[in-house]
Amino acid sequence: GREALHVTQAANAVGLLWDENLHLWQREKEVWLFPAEIESLIGKVRFSRLGIKLAESHNKGYRWQHEATIALACPTHAHAFELSVQEAEE
Repeated sequence: GREALHVTQAANAVGLLWDENLHLWQREKEVWLFPAEIESLIGKVRFSRLGIKLAESHNKGYRWQHEATIALACPTHAHAFELSVQEAEE
């Protein structure tokens, strides 16, 4: 619905992308992504075993989770930049 569109637009604005094979779910203030094919298992298996925690919602927007950022970040997005080996080690 409207909330899913808002989350998707906010994620895209910071360079996080996914396709139609992943669906958004919200549980309290947590936003999760699940493979569409396993949605029937939601409620039977713990969330953390099925999907990836995308973000936590806050009054000012979303706090994107590190794991989601690593998995979904678009390397050519305007906010992306390359680190040297030395910078990555620091």
